[in-house]
Amino acid sequence: MRFFESNKRSKGTFDSTDTLKGIAIIAVLLNHYLNLNVGGDSQGFANLLIGIFFMMSGYSIAYSLQKLFAQRPQKVTRNIFTFYSQRIIRIFPLFWVAYIVQSTVHNVDISLLTLLGVRAPGHFWFIPAILQCYLVAPLVYVLIHKNRVLTFVGLILGFVLLNYILLSDVAPPTLIYLCKYVHGHWRGLFFLYILLFALSLFIPVFESCRDDIGTKEKTLYYLTLFASLVGCMIIVKYRSHVPVLYEISVSTIYPLLLLLVSSQYAISMGVRIPIISFIGAISYPLYLFHILFFREVVTLFPAQNYPVLGHLIVLVLLPLLVTSCVLINKVNNHATSYLRQRISG
Repeated sequence: MRFFESNKRSKGTFDSTDTLKGIAIIAVLLNHYLNLNVGGDSQGFANLLIGIFFMMSGYSIAYSLQKLFAQRPQKVTRNIFTFYSQRIIRIFPLFWVAYIVQSTVHNVDISLLTLLGVRAPGHFWFIPAILQCYLVAPLVYVLIHKNRVLTFVGLILGFVLLNYILLSDVAPPTLIYLCKYVHGHWRGLFFLYILLFALSLFIPVFESCRDDIGTKEKTLYYLTLFASLVGCMIIVKYRSHVPVLYEISVSTIYPLLLLLVSSQYAISMGVRIPIISFIGAISYPLYLFHILFFREVVTLFPAQNYPVLGHLIVLVLLPLLVTSCVLINKVNNHATSYLRQRISG
């Protein structure tokens, strides 16, 4: 079958995805710092950009599955087992360290459900959300390559129908509670990130690289799209007074489509911003540990009591967080590679 053929991505493609992730993690760090230490109506402005993590994950997962099936096209069950084991190894160990350390420092009881990735408090909600995406990834991948049009239409219609049922009085209360419980009770739009992840599995199928535009022009075009995305996101938030991912509407779907298009453009054109790409490469440990860093630094120098000094201290110590995450990322990569070799061996 054709979809079992493996396509290799260039280093520029990895740099592009890291640049996108870098933009997203910088927005998340800024958003969370403002929420924790400044206050005001800053909550939720980075919600849409979190979708980049799910998109880039879906894009990468498509290639991972393609590589697995190309190597062992007849061993479907083993390929799926290998995929799940690789994802578990990649996600859980570092998450456990971050969660246990933060819970210990803040004297909070450790939850077994959180350790299992079923649900998680605070910014750790990302873990069960991405695990749900991984759970459906092999099925969506196979369906895409059997009939991409039917799969695309089915995903959209199924998503809209599921949301209609869950947000109406038709669904049993137990089902609604279960879906909220698993995905996070504070998210009004069920499974949006799963849809975004699933749609990103289509990107390699339609991907086409063009080299007829210079690097500066590529970057300029992408930043223009990105600025439009941010502007739309801000307008939606402050006109509706809710984070933009809480309900299905034209104002929600438009920025999501713009996010898909602009990210696909950045990948296919090889857009790369070196310093942001560097930050994007360590986005996972940055995401896991930044809340602990912000809270501990501000505990020593409260921004409310020392408005200028508190913010300055965080800014000065920020390279310490970045350096620590670089080291953590290296250790995690080595550990992940070792465990994968042991499992595959």
